Amino acid sequence: MTSHNARILASTPLFSGVSAEDLDALGGYCLKKTYEDGEILFQRGEKANGFYVVVDGELEVFRTQDHLREQTLHSVREGEVCGEVPLFSGGTYPAGARARGRLKTLYVPGDAFLDLAYRHPAMLLEMLAVLSRRLRRFTDVIAALSLKDVQARLADLLLDLAERQKSNDVELPSNRRQLSARLGTIPETLSRAFGKLADAEILSARGRRVQILSLERLRAVSEG
Repeated sequence: MTSHNARILASTPLFSGVSAEDLDALGGYCLKKTYEDGEILFQRGEKANGFYVVVDGELEVFRTQDHLREQTLHSVREGEVCGEVPLFSGGTYPAGARARGRLKTLYVPGDAFLDLAYRHPAMLLEMLAVLSRRLRRFTDVIAALSLKDVQARLADLLLDLAERQKSNDVELPSNRRQLSARLGTIPETLSRAFGKLADAEILSARGRRVQILSLERLRAVSEG
């Protein structure tokens, strides 16, 4: 009978094509871990002995500069993995990770994973695909930070939320402090960006609810 951990692994693209028997064996080494909103999974510089599969919820990967400024690098959602990169170099985590809301994960020990990967090289190809997609996202983040002001970056975020939530009335995924880190700014600057878009009657914001009044004008802000 397939274990619960093995079923979780089987639902993750990284482990597609791996036999139920091997997933059962790997699942026996894995640990279920639950985190509350804002709780840290690992910190930058911490020894990487394994990685995480997101079972339910979302986490954010972040870097802190001088213990003051923080930049959210990317988000990891259900079925995706986090913290796997250092396994191949035996190094440390290059960034930190924290729960965004209540989070359920499956922790995969690095030694057990690598033992399985040597017998299933296709897993390493899938890992390369994951890293390639992440690199493209990082490229977009760097381009946005370099070429766009805060209003344009906020417009990008709102347009993405409208598309994913299929509505012009969107719910922000986190509070203003976390959004500031995600957009590479500080809460005060983000509040001014919201205020300018509201004054221009492009949006209306109340708490974490934002009503987009004009998608066309918001796209124009995004494009600069």
